[in-house]
Amino acid sequence: MLSLLGPREPLCINGDETALRQVLINLAGNAVKFTDAGAVTIMLDTDAAGSVRIQVEDTGPGIPEDKLPFLTQPFFQVEDVYQRRNGGTGLGLSITRILVERMMGKMQIESEIGQGTRVTLTFPRHFPAAAADTVKAA
Repeated sequence: MLSLLGPREPLCINGDETALRQVLINLAGNAVKFTDAGAVTIMLDTDAAGSVRIQVEDTGPGIPEDKLPFLTQPFFQVEDVYQRRNGGTGLGLSITRILVERMMGKMQIESEIGQGTRVTLTFPRHFPAAAADTVKAA
């Protein structure tokens, strides 16, 4: 179990601490890499259902709407000068999605050209024992 300090109380989710660390490194790294000016914000909270929500938001160039459905596909990269300058293999978001799903979480990506990108992760505070066995085996 991993404890994360939120604004009101300790927030706990069942999952793999190493995997969650990798998810946050991937998301924060992308946000920093693609934000030349402005800010990168990481927020932790709960939603109305009591699930733990983590948001990584940047003020980077944004991603075209027609590319959003493909972002978590292995080796997919948004082809433009900005992407080529920053390099990468196109595996970070694919790996992130897999790790989030193995911890029974959900990942949502929202973006607007010129306004930046927000990735929202939602994890149940607790999940069934059978799912916990799947996470441990991963």
